[in-house]
Amino acid sequence: MALKPCRECKKEVATDATTCPHCGCKSPVANVEVILKGVGVLVVLAVFAYVWITN
Repeated sequence: MALKPCRECKKEVATDATTCPHCGCKSPVANVEVILKGVGVLVVLAVFAYVWITN
């Protein structure tokens, strides 16, 4: 179990915690995989839109 700072109160929270035990923040630790997947989807959509508009 790794510890990372909560995104709101900055106190240490387990990476698998669903809420911060200190401040009650939901999803206190940002999940890097979810963020990268979201960015990837946006990039693919942007490329698709560019190709569609320029043709």
